[in-house]
Amino acid sequence: MNLQDKKTYQVLLIDEESSQYHSDLSFLLEECRIIDQPDYCFAIDYFFDNTVDLVILGIKDTGLCIEIIQFMKSVKPIIPIIIVTDGGSEDFAVSVFREGVRNYFRKPFDSAELASNIKVALGIQGKRDCCLEQHFWKGLDRAVLHIHENYRSRLRMQEVSRLAGMSSSTFSKVIKKETGMSFTKYVNNYRVSKAVDLLRNDGFSMSDIAFECGFTNQFHFTRVFKKITSTSPLQYRKSLNK
Repeated sequence: MNLQDKKTYQVLLIDEESSQYHSDLSFLLEECRIIDQPDYCFAIDYFFDNTVDLVILGIKDTGLCIEIIQFMKSVKPIIPIIIVTDGGSEDFAVSVFREGVRNYFRKPFDSAELASNIKVALGIQGKRDCCLEQHFWKGLDRAVLHIHENYRSRLRMQEVSRLAGMSSSTFSKVIKKETGMSFTKYVNNYRVSKAVDLLRNDGFSMSDIAFECGFTNQFHFTRVFKKITSTSPLQYRKSLNK
C-alpha cells in the first residue's frame, strides 16, 4: 500500500439540501471523509479550525456564497471549491469562477460526475506521489499569498517560483493545473478583481487605479481589463452609475 492509499481527504459539504446526494458521495469517494455542515456559520468555524482538502458549497444566497468563497480563499488560497446550485445566473457563474472556484454544478446533477470532479481536484485519480503533491500545494500556497500581498508591485514568475520552491517550468505547470490559469493570467485576474472594487469609487482616476493595482500604465490596465471582462474600465464605471 502506498502513501496515497493511506490518506483520507477531508471534504467539507455546506448545503442545506445535502441529504439528496451525501450518501452517494460517501459511497463513491471511499478515499474521503465527507463532513456535512449545512449551517454555514458552523461550517466556516470548522473550516478555520480544521484541515479541509476540498469544499462543496451550496449556498442559495449568491452574495453570501461569494463572501464565503472570498473568506476561504483568504485563509487557504488554493483550496478547491466546487459550487452546487439549483439557481444562480450566468453572471453568478462568471463571478464565482473569477473568485477561483474549481467547478460549478447545477441541480439536479449526476453524483458520479461530481465525485469524479472531486477526485481530479484532489489528485486521487492517477498515480502520483502524495508527498510530492503536498510539497507542490504548500509551495503554491506560499506563491499565491505572495501574489495577493504584492500585486501592486512587479511580479516575476522566476522569483515567485523560487519562493514556492520549484523551478519556473514546474511552477508554471502546477499553477496552471491547480487554478486553471497561467501565472500571468492569475496575476492579471487578481489585479482586475481589485480594480473592480476601486472603480466603484469615483474618487479614483483611471491612472490612480492602474498604479494602485500594479499595472505599468493606464493603457496596460485598460487592455488587460477589457481582455478579462470584455468591457473597458470606463465603460464598467459608467454601467455602475446608470
